[in-house]
Amino acid sequence: MLTTKTGQPGREANRRLAAIRVLVVEDDIPVRRVMEETFAEAGYDVDAVESVEQGLKLIQSREFDIVVADGRLEDGTGMEIADAAWEKDIPTLVVTAFAFDLLREKRNLASYNIVQKPIRPSQLMSAVTALLKLRGIITATL
Repeated sequence: MLTTKTGQPGREANRRLAAIRVLVVEDDIPVRRVMEETFAEAGYDVDAVESVEQGLKLIQSREFDIVVADGRLEDGTGMEIADAAWEKDIPTLVVTAFAFDLLREKRNLASYNIVQKPIRPSQLMSAVTALLKLRGIITATL
């Protein structure tokens, strides 16, 4: 069972889990929709945008518990989103099919949480849940 860091199980935990806010920054419409649906079905509040510009505006104007960003967007990279989120202490998961290309561009990817596309919804939720647990935003109880 998942609970929030307050340790409250049951209905209270489900209500509080719904308060987890996720920002999705993904320019591929079908992929963005699947991510939105996956997070909504898990009870998360989801905002989804298609560009770095839109993502940066939301990061500055709203509160999020986690950000999930595509590695390559038409107007920039998921690392730009991750850097802006880091400034506000928001964990970010970069989902990309281009990790090796980014390495060839001599990017230091060690400081980013990256998962490779394609990714199944269950894998996405596992990665996000692990990051939320690592940051103490949610906890797991038996």
